[in-house]
Amino acid sequence: MKHLSYIFILCLLLVACNKRPAGVIPPDEMEEILFDYHLTQGVIDIQPPEDFTHNQRYLDAVFANHGITEAQFDSSMIYYTREALQLKEIYQNLNRRFTEIEDALKLEAGTGDITAGLTASGDTANIWTTGTTVILRPSPLKNRYIFNIRNDSTLFLRRDRLKLLANSIFFREIAEDRNSIVELGMTIEYKNGKTTGVNRTLNSNSPIELFLEVGSDDDVEALHGYFYFTGTTTTRNIAILTNIALVRMHDKTLPPPPVPTDTIPADSVKQDSVVEKVTTRQHLTPEQLLQRSRTKERIKIKAVPDVRTKNSYGPTRRKSQNKTNSSK
Repeated sequence: MKHLSYIFILCLLLVACNKRPAGVIPPDEMEEILFDYHLTQGVIDIQPPEDFTHNQRYLDAVFANHGITEAQFDSSMIYYTREALQLKEIYQNLNRRFTEIEDALKLEAGTGDITAGLTASGDTANIWTTGTTVILRPSPLKNRYIFNIRNDSTLFLRRDRLKLLANSIFFREIAEDRNSIVELGMTIEYKNGKTTGVNRTLNSNSPIELFLEVGSDDDVEALHGYFYFTGTTTTRNIAILTNIALVRMHDKTLPPPPVPTDTIPADSVKQDSVVEKVTTRQHLTPEQLLQRSRTKERIKIKAVPDVRTKNSYGPTRRKSQNKTNSSK
């Protein structure tokens, strides 16, 4: 019974820790709001540039449709950033729903998306293999995402073109605050130790495109990249990057890389090396054996000499034995 009471107390503590504060939107409702929010944000992104007040009308319509205020939405988002597992589950469901919509649109009207149908091989390929959503917060170890991709001699070739794609979404406790920014960059490390890179910063909801071209003088060792979130820590702010992709485009004008083989080139053997000559035994027919015997090509056996070669042991031993026998 004592152990059961401990377990009961522990369960109460866990429930108390996971209890949502008053005013926080439940996860299932939050998913529906975010679904409409991201759809609306996509509409804003393709509109001609307007002032903040004009774009805010679209978002206000989303909040009004769900019966909440923007302040309630922002405070709920801040809460879910501390509940990483719940927020991850929400965005996994959102990614699945958006993928279903994109697939349906592709079937009806096709697509101009550069990442559509791309795999990790071919002249043009999406080589991003990790999660397509990154959540950043202005706190140590949570404000950055770093990726490193090693080259396997065929993944990155000379004169390749690289394009990093993503959509950025900012959630700010103070809507007018523009001090929170996301910096992203890519750096190519070459085998000779040199590096080339590119970076940019943004502080608004917008699509991201970052370009980098591989040089033609040396092979690539690895590609390094990062997303870094900076901003004031006195207010609660987050940034979410979605639909991340890394597109690599080979230069078709260059010849394909040589295929590695395990064979040793003929000129790789040193001139002073000793090569053992392998001889094969000749098989003779019965007629050839008979002819060979007639020509007296037989094996010669060397006769044993009559006198033994003198040494320090044999002759002395024989003399001592002769003396013993004569005395008898």
